[in-house]
Amino acid sequence: MSLATLLHQSLGVALDAPLIRAVSLQSDEPPNIKTAHSVLQQHFTLSSAELVSIWADSVVRALSAIDDQLNGGYLSLASNGRLCRSYSGAMRSYILDPFGVTHGLDRAARHVLCRQLHHHTVRMLQAMDRLCSTYDLPDPDMAELLTQDIDGFTQRLLERIERVCLHLPQQVYALLAYREVFGHAVLYFFRTALQQDPRVQATERVLKQQGVRLSPKPFKRHLVKLQKQQIQHQEALTHMLSTRERDHRNVLIKKLDQLDDLLFAVRMHQELLQHFRQYCADWNAYLAVRPCELQQWVISAVLPPDEPVHSATDAHNGSLELELTSMAASSGQSMSYETDVPDVHGWSKARVQSYQHETAMKLNIPVVFHDSFQDGSDAPDMVVIPPGRFLMGSINGEYRRADNERQHAVTVSQAFALGKYPVTFAQYDRFCIATAREQPGSSGWGRGSRPVINVSWYDAMAYCQWLSAMTGQTYRLPSEAEWEYACRAGTTTDYHFGDTITSDQANFQPDDVDFSEWIKDAKTTPVDQFAANPWGLYDCHGNVFEWTGSEYDKHYSGAERHILTIDADDDIRRVVRGGCWYFYSWWVHSAARFWLLPDSRNFLQGFRLARSL
Repeated sequence: MSLATLLHQSLGVALDAPLIRAVSLQSDEPPNIKTAHSVLQQHFTLSSAELVSIWADSVVRALSAIDDQLNGGYLSLASNGRLCRSYSGAMRSYILDPFGVTHGLDRAARHVLCRQLHHHTVRMLQAMDRLCSTYDLPDPDMAELLTQDIDGFTQRLLERIERVCLHLPQQVYALLAYREVFGHAVLYFFRTALQQDPRVQATERVLKQQGVRLSPKPFKRHLVKLQKQQIQHQEALTHMLSTRERDHRNVLIKKLDQLDDLLFAVRMHQELLQHFRQYCADWNAYLAVRPCELQQWVISAVLPPDEPVHSATDAHNGSLELELTSMAASSGQSMSYETDVPDVHGWSKARVQSYQHETAMKLNIPVVFHDSFQDGSDAPDMVVIPPGRFLMGSINGEYRRADNERQHAVTVSQAFALGKYPVTFAQYDRFCIATAREQPGSSGWGRGSRPVINVSWYDAMAYCQWLSAMTGQTYRLPSEAEWEYACRAGTTTDYHFGDTITSDQANFQPDDVDFSEWIKDAKTTPVDQFAANPWGLYDCHGNVFEWTGSEYDKHYSGAERHILTIDADDDIRRVVRGGCWYFYSWWVHSAARFWLLPDSRNFLQGFRLARSL
């Protein structure tokens, strides 16, 4: 990870680049991206050396402030206890305490972790020249500033520290990354320092005069209007799909994507400011000293003289790392890390199946199993999915890759079960009869083993609740991350069977077939017609869209890992996955995503069950 990349991401926040980009990319409204680019080139005249100096100062201040607050050092004392009472308390309650609970650390173990953090903070400050080396650093590219966001900023910053300075212990790394505290602190100081520069202030004035730089405050007045537009476009799109009108589909999808970009930029800007204020507000008032003085304070004064810093070369069993582990063990609490879960990305079919069987044996259940109804009959077949880490999303260059498929690492920390097939008409009709619900239409294609269609998200959730009551187990919809993890089953290709797809492998609209002829006979197929993926799941590609339990977030900000409750707001968009019989091949690959409002019903969508283990 280069310093230039980190610098560009920092500048993106300081200049609110995502907000500028979203506003200026509205092609039907002046000004456009070229205007913003021209203004920045003309007025933003800070050199790379100046920017690096500000950035290095920001890193020093961030490290020093975090260390000082968690260790109660010189700055807390120098401020007559005010910093200690206010900001140190906020840091501990917002960062250290919940981190300790998550990782099973008692009070003593948290104290040792703080000492360990101090030790490595000193080493990082001493290595600041290497961390901020300007060798071959180019001047910032104004066009790049308009397209950078801060996604993963803390991780990239920590990766650079480990590459050029020192290896951080796992717990120190995790603490600095927790809730993005390190990255937010660096960006707070960088933003504050940069916005005090007269040249940046001049740039902001010109951008505002040109109508490019809109502040979030007046933007709030447009949020309700934009959200209403989203609902209207979605309703129009749903109607278009249900009536098989395709002419304006792509236009509507593009408009919805533009609204997504705009709303996301505003939300990200507001969330960043909220995080900055959460534990960074007014730090500059206490850190109004030169970085060298600040560094010396931290090195010499944070820990009392009777608590010596452990040497980095100390290899005996009394090291801080072992001390931390032993304290947690003595308290009777487990230490759980994501690294305990294997990275299955790129595993062979034989390896993922072996891992699946091992997981099922540990859980004392078959790989494929079914629960029983109260009358002794069988509930739907479920497949054990083991925990693991994988890369969610698609890589640059994948065929017809969409811009909502950003690849990122995701951990599925708990084993779960997923339906062997999408829920069929036979299974759903039993639910309707038992609860006196109206049975959904089949579009004349048949019922039985075909996947149920014309069901809303609420219908799917109601089925899960009924099945849970009938079996005594916990059924639900899968999160979006669980769905893709299960679909891929360790594979890294476009589809679980490779990078190409044919009509013998899934039910979808072939790319090279005339639509007017194909649609005459197009319809859903029985759920067991095509081959299963390595984990034994059928119809992961095509046939019907499958509801998930997650809120749609175009930019993958974490919603893909969470499951909404049945009483979530009606205007929250739900993710559907897997593509369907009606769409081309690029809509059915493993990373393909789409969304619908929860009350939407049409002949494209069904659902697949998940079950907690």
